[in-house]
Amino acid sequence: MRALRHTAWVVTVLYWGLICVLTHLSPRDVPHVSINDKLVHFLMYGGFGFLLGLALHFSGVRRWIFLLVLLIALAYGAIDEWTQPIFGRTCDLFDWLADAGGALSAVALLFLLLRITRRSAPI
Repeated sequence: MRALRHTAWVVTVLYWGLICVLTHLSPRDVPHVSINDKLVHFLMYGGFGFLLGLALHFSGVRRWIFLLVLLIALAYGAIDEWTQPIFGRTCDLFDWLADAGGALSAVALLFLLLRITRRSAPI
């Protein structure tokens, strides 16, 4: 279990770092994707919320895990948006709302998966 916990945290921190780097590149250095910007935010923060939830779960956090994941993702999303103007990017409330939607969806998915795995665990 220790290796699983360690791996979950390493993957989560690396993913979080990737989000930080990508969202703070200057606009001309950002890779062009052919999907909607808000969908990218939704998916990136959905992945972040899911990975963070798994890392916390494997670390033994059970109480308030979903609220904790959501609060961390919302706070980081806000900080991320507020600091983007420093790098020539725009601070956009709708980007933050897409981040929030992705994190909330991840929390809901994680909740369902943990409920299913608890019920199917041998007694």
